[in-house]
Parts: sequence; C-alpha cells; structure tokens
Amino acid sequence: MRTIQELAARAKDCKNQIIAIIEKAEKEDRMLTAEEEVAMAKLQEERLHWTKQLDIAKQLKDDEKDEKKTDDKKEDEPEVIKEKPNQDEKRFASFGEQMLAVYRASVPGGKVDGRLDSRAASGLNQTTPSDGGFLVEKGFVAELLKRTYETGVLASKVRKIPLTTGTN
Repeated sequence: MRTIQELAARAKDCKNQIIAIIEKAEKEDRMLTAEEEVAMAKLQEERLHWTKQLDIAKQLKDDEKDEKKTDDKKEDEPEVIKEKPNQDEKRFASFGEQMLAVYRASVPGGKVDGRLDSRAASGLNQTTPSDGGFLVEKGFVAELLKRTYETGVLASKVRKIPLTTGTN
C-alpha cells in the first residue's frame, strides 16, 4: 500500500505538469494544441485518481485511529471531547445551561463539554471529571450566594467576610 505522502506527491506532480503545459503555451503566446489538451486531460484524470486514492487512505487511517481509541477507552468513562470554544462560546449563557452540561457529563457514556474543563478538587476522583466536580462560572456564583443569604434561615444571620484569591 502506498503511503499518504506518496499519493499526495503523485497528485501534486500531475498538477505541476498541467501547470507547466499551460505556462509553456502562455510563454509562447499561443493557444493550447490538440496534443497538449489531450495530455492535460490525461494528467487531470490521473490527478483525480491519485486524489481519490489519497482520500481513501486518509479515511482508512482515521478509521484505524478511531478503532484504536475506542479499544483503549474504558467503557464506564465519559467521552471527553475537547472542543476549542469560540470567543462567543467561552462562557455558558446561563447557569441552567451549565448545569445541563454537568448533567450530560455525569451520564454514563455522556460527553463532557469543553467549557467544563476547569474542575474543582473535591477528593472524590481525579480521573473521571463528573466525580471530581466542576467549578461554577464566576458570573453565576454571586447570584447563587445572594439567593442563599436572602432565603436561608441561618445564612441570612451570618456575617459575610470576602476572601481574596490568596486565602482560598
């Protein structure tokens, strides 16, 4: 079986030959001859052949990687998909959306949203993200604490002392 690099090189070589024929005709300030058109058609056909072979080889390689990944993965671990969030997707739109993402991560075979990457250490488990817990986004923490102090019987009677980042 040919390697991916060899197939790519053959397709590129055909393309370069086609370009050379066109440039030669342009340099001589003339139209393509019938022989040149036939040669270009054959080269284009050959290029398409190598490109198709290249696509098949890449797909087979990707399938092989996926099969190996699923064989190596434990069944009870949630699938972690690291997606790079866009600038708009760095934060959750609401606390409910974040909680839904946490729920989906905790379901067996569930997928972990890339925005849940920051985990809180709770001493339960470091290898499974949903067992270790997830940090609540800063924007939602203030609202949660505000409601806790307003509605809680004991929490409303305590003195609140803000902590700096070094004391946490």
